[in-house]
Amino acid sequence: MEGNNPALVSEEAAHSDVEDNSGSRHQTEVNDNTSIAASDNSCDSRGSDTNHRVDSNIPDTNSLENNDSNCKDNEDKKTKRNNSFTRKQKIILISAFIGQFFSNACASLPAPFLPKLNEQHNINSDLTGWILGLFSLVQLFVCTLSGRLLSKIGIHTAVVFGLFFCGGVTAVFGLLEYATLPDSEDDTIDVTYLILAIVLRIGQAIGSGVYITASMTMLSITFPENTIAVMGYSETIIGLGFMSGPAIGSGLFKLGGFMLTFGGLGGTMVVASAALWFILPFRIQATDGEEEEQGSMWKIFSNINIVLSLILATNSAIMWASLDPVLEPELRNKYGLSQELSALIFLILTVTYTITATIIAKVLDKFRNVETLYILMFGFLLCGVNFLFMGPTPLIPALQRPLWLLLVTIAMLGISLGFALVPSLNLSFGQSDENGKAYSTSTTAMISGLWSGAYAFGDFLGPTVSGVITENADFGWAMTSFAFLCFVCVLMTFIVKMCKLKKKPSKNSLNINTVIVNEVLSDDDVEPLIP
Repeated sequence: MEGNNPALVSEEAAHSDVEDNSGSRHQTEVNDNTSIAASDNSCDSRGSDTNHRVDSNIPDTNSLENNDSNCKDNEDKKTKRNNSFTRKQKIILISAFIGQFFSNACASLPAPFLPKLNEQHNINSDLTGWILGLFSLVQLFVCTLSGRLLSKIGIHTAVVFGLFFCGGVTAVFGLLEYATLPDSEDDTIDVTYLILAIVLRIGQAIGSGVYITASMTMLSITFPENTIAVMGYSETIIGLGFMSGPAIGSGLFKLGGFMLTFGGLGGTMVVASAALWFILPFRIQATDGEEEEQGSMWKIFSNINIVLSLILATNSAIMWASLDPVLEPELRNKYGLSQELSALIFLILTVTYTITATIIAKVLDKFRNVETLYILMFGFLLCGVNFLFMGPTPLIPALQRPLWLLLVTIAMLGISLGFALVPSLNLSFGQSDENGKAYSTSTTAMISGLWSGAYAFGDFLGPTVSGVITENADFGWAMTSFAFLCFVCVLMTFIVKMCKLKKKPSKNSLNINTVIVNEVLSDDDVEPLIP
């Protein structure tokens, strides 16, 4: 019969073998493709690798270890890419640092030269102190306001305008030398001169406040992966600017007097602002082609880290500026030091802070797992203990303070402020919204304005409070008061840390591997191992 034909049977068997082999090859290709896809996606989701192992019923431990190694290598490469700045980033970084140096140099420039000129116009030292301190008070309002308006003005325009206005007013400041002097027999205050000096000092603060807020915003959104390091370097430049202002002024004063001192530095700033107009990119924003989100004060103040950062920034500025009106008289009356030596001692604080701020910024940028709150607690604790020895505190009558110990405490104050101030920047500028996305340009600008305003407020309170306490008590009680304030900062930071530790994890924080394995092990997708 036909069904028993050996040729036909052989042909059908051969045909069946071909189909079986083809099916086997197809199944192998599918499994291979599944394996490849799982390997490619292993760094994004461990679930793909788990799915492959469950389907094949063969645990692949070596593959998982290789995937972990590949993920680590990719993360290392990504970190290296983030640490290598682009040409645009380098231009913005250098431009911001140049402007920050000069804007802070002009803030400290009048201190050595204005008192003598004011005396010729019958203005005493108290009024001179208020004129100089007015700079920080005006910055408090200017920084906060400019932070809210920066998204409308534009970062490029604000940077150029702030530096230009500050430089122009500083140059005009030199014209005070040519103001008409009152009669030698007239001891009344020269009101016209006083008004001019106040208006010009306010003008300096306006220009500097706008520039500082815009430059901090620009750095924060340009370096999202290296914010803390860049902000730390920025603090170093700011410290160098404050330190260099009187030194640059002294050199210019010897060459051309009061006018050249202010006209030279102010003119340099005007030229620098013109150069920045052409060098800086005109469009600097945090989002790439997306609709810009409007800043929200509620979003900012609902973040406990930012609120704590603003409080600590104010207190850090108080500690920094507290010695300005009281240290020189203490050195002169207790140790008989001249004004020149006292000025050099003031440099100890700036130098130690500048070095420490740079080191702390590098450490926080390199070791991202370091807890910022612990560093803040250490910094303020060290600062408080330091103030107790600097006084020395009357609470410990046996405590003595020779000159060498005072110099050590001044140096340690700069070190402790480096531990206290730089990490507080990370609390503000290292944050993201509730969805894990970086803040928009508008919100970042508002944070910059608030932080700068908080620091300016402390910069104004520091000399005022220390002067009042020293006048009514003594230097020791003033330093003891600041030590107590440092310990309060430690307590606040500790409370915030404890609240974070007690905070329960979100219900939505599930392990993706568990979800995927549960899906793979469902009865509809996988046959049981034992029938």
